[in-house]
This record gives sequence, structure tokens and C-alpha cells, in this order.
Amino acid sequence: MKNIALIIVALGVGLAAASGARNADPVTQQDNLNGLTSRYCKAPADLSAARAKQVANGCDESAWDGVDAVPVADVSALEVQWVEANATFKAHGFANDTVPAGTRLSGWWDKSGILFVLGLAMILGGAMLFRRGNASETAGGTDAGPKFVDMGDMLTRITSELKVLETNMVQTSTPTTGDVDYVKETIDGVLNGPMAAIIDARDQLVQRYGMAGFAEVFGPFAGGERNLNRAWSSVVDSHWPESTAAIGNAVAGLEGAKAALDQLASARKG
Repeated sequence: MKNIALIIVALGVGLAAASGARNADPVTQQDNLNGLTSRYCKAPADLSAARAKQVANGCDESAWDGVDAVPVADVSALEVQWVEANATFKAHGFANDTVPAGTRLSGWWDKSGILFVLGLAMILGGAMLFRRGNASETAGGTDAGPKFVDMGDMLTRITSELKVLETNMVQTSTPTTGDVDYVKETIDGVLNGPMAAIIDARDQLVQRYGMAGFAEVFGPFAGGERNLNRAWSSVVDSHWPESTAAIGNAVAGLEGAKAALDQLASARKG
């Protein structure tokens, strides 16, 4: 849904921009006339009669740019185009040969207004569809991350598993290679499994509870993650007691994250 919404917004932006940039017919005619006037008046005819006619048509002699003389036939062709464009523009009866602002706006509206409004409607509709997609993901979850109820369940399962690990470590005074491997594998499984999934779901947490709520949950959660990494490093370095203590600290941090999440959910319902 969100991808479709983005496509609609992009098309709406393109349509609104294209239609908004279109000039009203009188403005286009004036631009065309100005361009032809510049070309016609700057063309240095090779006969004085042709130059006299340019001046008679309103050209300033200072407009001639001093390049090689242009054949009379070419000047005559420009003159025909200029006369036609001038007549077309003057038919509107604008004072001072300028297009009034009101005429510019009404002419643009007649030509492009409907398309511009359609583009704006597509932008707004796409934005609403995008927000609806976000709300749907927040309420029901997506394949990209767990549902919010699952986040709480995951924290509960993680802490339960780590408590079992801590108990086994406390009861082991002389760890074997197998014990060390067990600790490493358990920590790796937690970090790369449910904890990674919770991290992937952080945007959903922000959407539902805001940045303040996110900080309340992920502050202690991040502490738990750091202690798990410390426990892994300690056990690899044969510091069993330090690793055991780090597991206990990780449990405390993750329980704090779960408590903060429960409090946010309760406040939201209330």
C-alpha cells in the first residue's frame, strides 16, 4: 500500500508541476511576439528601404547588432511572422501591450487549472494512503518486524532464557569448553534472533509512542544489549564471573524495557 501511495504522490507532483508551469495563451503569445521582435529588429537589412520599414514598424536603430547584412528576403520573412504575432497579441486589447495579472491567472486556470487541482488531489490522496499504510503496519505488524504485542512477548521470552542461562552459570564453578560454547551460542541466538527483530521494529515503536516513548523502552533495552555483548566477550576471554554478572545486568535492562513498554501500552489504553 505504501509503495502505491508513493507512486500516486510522485505522479501528482509531476502533474501539478507540469500544469502549474504552463502559461496562459496571451502570455505565450506575448513571449512569442517579444522573441520575434528581437530577431526582426536586430536583423540588419542590406537595403535602406528595408531598414526604414523596420524603424516604421517600431524598431530602434540601436537594436541592429552589427553582424553581416541579412538578405532582404530573410528580413521580409521575419516581418511577416512579426506582423502576424503582433496582430494576434494586440487583438486582446491589452493596454501598454502587457498581459494583466488577472488575465494571466484566469487564462492559466482555463488552460491548466483542472489538471493542477487533480495533481494536488493525487498528492493529498497519496499522503493519506501512505499514513493509512503506516497505521495498518503499526496496528497489525508487517513482515519487516514484529507486532507490538510480539515485542512484549519477545522481551519476556528473552529474559526467561537469559535467567536460565544465568542460573546455570552461577552453578558452574569450573566451566568447561562445552559450557563456554553453550554461553556463546545462547547469547548469539538471542542477539541475532529476537533482539534483532525488536530492533527492526523500532520504527513501529516510534510511530505508536513517539520519540519519548521510544527512548523509555530502548534506553534500558540498549543497556541490556551492551551487557550481552560484554558477557560474550568476557566468556571468550575466560572471565566467567564477569560474564555471569553481565548476564544478570542484561536481564535487568531487558526487564526494564519490558516494564516501560507495558506502562506505555497501559497509558495508551487509559
